Formats: sequence, C-alpha cells, structure tokens
Amino acid sequence: MFRKRILRKKTYYNPNSHQGELPIRVLQHNIINWLETVSPEFFKTLMDEISKNGLHPGIKYNVDRQNIIHAVSVNAASINSNREISIYETFNAYLWCICYSLLVSFDETIQKPHLKGKYTGKLDKKNEHMMAAIAVFNYGMSLKNSYSTWDYSLPNPEKYDCKYSYYVQKANSIFVCSMFFILAHEVGHSFYNHVTYNPATAAQSLQEELDADNFAIDKVLTCKDTRLLPSLKHGAVAGMCALLFLSPKLYQNGYYPDADDRIRNVMEKLELKDLDLQWGMASLAFTLWGNHFGIDFPLPKSSENYSEIFYEILFQMNTIKKP
Repeated sequence: MFRKRILRKKTYYNPNSHQGELPIRVLQHNIINWLETVSPEFFKTLMDEISKNGLHPGIKYNVDRQNIIHAVSVNAASINSNREISIYETFNAYLWCICYSLLVSFDETIQKPHLKGKYTGKLDKKNEHMMAAIAVFNYGMSLKNSYSTWDYSLPNPEKYDCKYSYYVQKANSIFVCSMFFILAHEVGHSFYNHVTYNPATAAQSLQEELDADNFAIDKVLTCKDTRLLPSLKHGAVAGMCALLFLSPKLYQNGYYPDADDRIRNVMEKLELKDLDLQWGMASLAFTLWGNHFGIDFPLPKSSENYSEIFYEILFQMNTIKKP
C-alpha cells in the first residue's frame, strides 16, 4: 500500500552538509543546535567539561551500514576513555522509528479515543496512520540485527508524503529531544569521571548508569522555556523506551539498571503530573514491547489518569521479570 503513492514532497537532504545514508541524516545539525541552545545551564556545563575536564569537542557521527546489536556491544551512543562521544546513524534511525511509532500509536489509540469517549485499550490496526506507524516500527526493530535501507514510501524525516507531515514533524522534535537526553547521559559519565576507570563491581556499574541518567534528567529540567520542556520530557521517555525495545529481557544482569526500573526512575523524576501525556506514552511502550516479544500486557480499559495506567502495567511487568 505504501508504494502506490508517488512522493512529491521536497527533500530536506542537502548533500553538502548532511553526512550519512539514511533519512535520519537530515536531523544531525538539529541535534547539535539543541545541545547548544535549549538550556543555557546545560550548555555552560558542556563548555566547562570541554575546557576543564577534557571532554572532546564535537560528536563523532558513525555511518557504518551495520546493525545495532553485536555480540559484545550495542552501537547506540557512547563515550570512551578519551572522553570522545560517538553516535551511530543506524541507532539514530531506530530511535526515530520508535519516537514516531510511539507518538502515532499514543495519539491514535489512546488520546483521540479518550477525547471521543471511545477508548477501548486496543490498537486500531485499520487506521491509516496506525498502519504506517506499525510499518515504521517494524523497520526500526529490524535494524537491531540487520542493516537495511529505509523505504521512502514510509514516513521518514527526509522526504515524505504530505499526509504524514503532522506526525513526522512532531516525531522529529521528540527524536531531537531524545538525543538531547541520551547525549546528556554521556556527558554525565564525563562529569562524574566514570570514563577514567573500570567499575570494580556490578553494583558500581549499575550506580554509574543511574547517576548518568539522573544527570540527564536534571539537565532536561534546567530548560526554562515552558514551550520546549514538555517535548524534552517526551524525548527523555522515548529515549528510555527505545532502550527497552532492544531486548526481550527486563533484567540486565546487574551491570545496568533493569529496563523497567530505569524507565520508572525517569518518570518519577521528571516532575510529571498524573494526567501528563508522558505517562501514557511509557505505558503504551510497555504494551508494544510485550506485543512484539509475545508477552501480553493489555492496556487497562479504564483508569483515573495516565499515571495509574503506567503503574498498573509496571506491576504486571514486575511479575514476569526474572534474573
């Protein structure tokens, strides 16, 4: 169905400035711009890390045509002992796909039906936008273990059918906010000097990851622009949920925080109100994760608010978590 329509949308790709091979390349400058402008306090911290703590200026953008998950590593975002931060085009594409599918699924399955009094807790797979979101989700998930090019008939940030404009543009914003959170996490590792040694125990490794997460959360909350802050919070949630989808296992062997615990930590520290939409997005992510890996986590058919839905599903997830 997605190949029948001829795309006539102007491309946002500039071969003179956009590095990479996947459509996500058109947002690479947006990532840098947000790091520099969203929070003056974070930017000062960033500059201090560069001038006083040896953080390498700039971010290495890897275009390697490889899958995300490897035998001994995950090509997502990282910082090495030389304090050089790296990101990977394939992971960025995957992250955008998660942002898009969560956004559309939440809007079309939860938010709009709630407003119309027709919420059922079920995904409407006959909805045109949902069909596109599912296809985008499946492409993103395929990148975990096998690299492939992006079908331009699907929604993407570079060149897309005008009927997808609303969701693509919102997904672009959430993606950039997710990258802000993820990169702030890596800066946190530099700030706390985690890169200068190897953790002696699993418990120490786990705590370092939580410290970096909390550093990133704090930097999100330093944004004083009330128009941008909700998007930054959405980005933090989507970034954490993207890590959830990398594995069918919640338990992380003690060296990393368990995926559900990590998401709960972010949710509880973002200063959210019970009705804030971020709760609903995280709840939906748990359900989609379960659906993808064959675990039944249905969305509750009724609830007082989105935070209640979140904790109901979180309780279900804890019942199946195994070391």
